[in-house]
Amino acid sequence: MANALVLEQKLHSGELRSVTDVCDTFGITRMVLSKTLDMLDHTPEEIATILRETY
Repeated sequence: MANALVLEQKLHSGELRSVTDVCDTFGITRMVLSKTLDMLDHTPEEIATILRETY
């Protein structure tokens, strides 16, 4: 979740200008970026549930 917030902030601030910049900078694929940013669409309670089920 923290990564999603950092990436979103860098995109909105203009530090990273595009999805391609993010992927190249962090060495991730577009799919990983998409799934990471999708976390921002969930409530904190949903995120906690997802993390409990995953780990």
